[in-house]
Amino acid sequence: MRYAPLIFVLAGILVVAWLSRQRSPHDLRNEVLAALSETEVCSVKQLRSRMPSLDCDTETLERILDELRGAGLVVRWYETIEAERQLVYRRVRALTAS
Repeated sequence: MRYAPLIFVLAGILVVAWLSRQRSPHDLRNEVLAALSETEVCSVKQLRSRMPSLDCDTETLERILDELRGAGLVVRWYETIEAERQLVYRRVRALTAS
């Protein structure tokens, strides 16, 4: 019992070290946006396979895409892929000055 405070301190240090290596959805937004095409549509599964270095689950990726859609950077709609209706996403083309 006398080592309990030391164990709690070490456990806290390990948790902080682990959390510092985790990336937040805000940190991943630029990578997701870069993986999307302005002309080609992608489902979440296809986008996930395009980004093997991305260490996040499908729900997090969908949340990031919804945030990008809310910001007006991505559009989404339903499309039939492999006899299944899925959400697909495409990056919005950047406005050019004329």
